[in-house]
Amino acid sequence: MERMIVINDLNPWFFSGIFFIFGAIVGSFLNVCIVRIPQNRSLVFPNSQNADGDPIAWYDKIPIFSWFILSGKDRKTGKSFSFRYPFVEGLTAILFFLLWIIYPPVVALFWMGFSAIMLVVAFIDFDHFFIPDRCSIGGMLLGMVLSVLVPELHAVDADKLVAPLISLTASLQGTLFASGLVLWIGILSEKVLGKETIGFGDVKLMGFIGAFCGWQGGVFALFGGAIIGTAILLPMVFFKKFFNKRNTSSPNQNLPNMDENIIGLPVPFAPLLGMGSIIYVLGLHHWVDSYFTNIAVLFRM
Repeated sequence: MERMIVINDLNPWFFSGIFFIFGAIVGSFLNVCIVRIPQNRSLVFPNSQNADGDPIAWYDKIPIFSWFILSGKDRKTGKSFSFRYPFVEGLTAILFFLLWIIYPPVVALFWMGFSAIMLVVAFIDFDHFFIPDRCSIGGMLLGMVLSVLVPELHAVDADKLVAPLISLTASLQGTLFASGLVLWIGILSEKVLGKETIGFGDVKLMGFIGAFCGWQGGVFALFGGAIIGTAILLPMVFFKKFFNKRNTSSPNQNLPNMDENIIGLPVPFAPLLGMGSIIYVLGLHHWVDSYFTNIAVLFRM
């Protein structure tokens, strides 16, 4: 790792390019997760197949480029592939590129993992209106473990013996505060409106966000993400509602409904939380944390 840091300091664009390519490859795997997790299928076997069940050749699975080379159609059947495939691959590549530039190498790697999980959750929730526990609860536990291994995730600058404990405390605090906040908002809004407004899957997802981003990041993901994301997501929901036929049933009837209801249309909340949390991670964390610090100082006066 020290050698990697030296090489990166001498030629910063070298590793940035590598992680852009790596992000595109990871994005290709995320597409598999988005499709197969709701179907409870293996993420490894079988290999990617076309609509007729035939294996897709490796040269037709080059991230981002293959879709454009094939004009979005399968080479054998001529059937169209969704533009989402290169979109997810390109988005993941850009995120990994930016995270590598913004953060120290080790911290950047862990934020890449956070972003990857969040992308999977956001797209699954958008398609099927549920949030897999393996992503929310598993991600929350992962965030706590990584907080101990890499205290820099929570900007802890203390003695090596104390730093992991401080970082874990920040992760636990973020989990409890973020999930508790959205839970109470859901309870109060249900009392006022007389119907469920926030599913318990969103509560668990906020625990995952808080474990990585702390309580400040959780608050911004909830309120900032809702404001920023609604302006982007609502037109997509309207389009999906009136121009596409979709199956509104959950792929697993035992899973709770994770819908947020806005102006009569069911709106998945995870994409909004994902937008807010990733924007926080990509640079707004300095301003958001400083804002809450100033607020805390005012209350102490």
